[in-house]
Amino acid sequence: MLKLATAVVDDVRRRVQQEIHGHRGRKNDPLYRVRNILRSGAENLTDRQKARLAAAWAADERHLEVEVAWLCAQQVRSVYHQDTHAAGRAIAEKILDEFPACPIREVKRLGKTLNQWRTEFLVGVVTFSDPG
Repeated sequence: MLKLATAVVDDVRRRVQQEIHGHRGRKNDPLYRVRNILRSGAENLTDRQKARLAAAWAADERHLEVEVAWLCAQQVRSVYHQDTHAAGRAIAEKILDEFPACPIREVKRLGKTLNQWRTEFLVGVVTFSDPG
């Protein structure tokens, strides 16, 4: 599920990049410069990386879609980093309810996919986060 969420961020970043500039990312494009940071967990980011992300978000208001997609991926990631499986399951249920209604088409598609795999997703949360 994490791989799907990360792929959604990449898809949104590429689409927004194409819509804004009419071409693939280039080394000086703000979104292209943070593409590797977008694949990291928020808890692992350095202050410098956080500042680079903030600068990318501020560079253009149309980058908001990428920011929202990244935050959604961080939610999926957080499901597996909870102290109890109940806490992880609560976040997972919230994701299953909210993502399909997202106006960002890639996140909406992720929500539909996760709902198709609802049982496996919720069982995976319990299995992954259960230390015993």
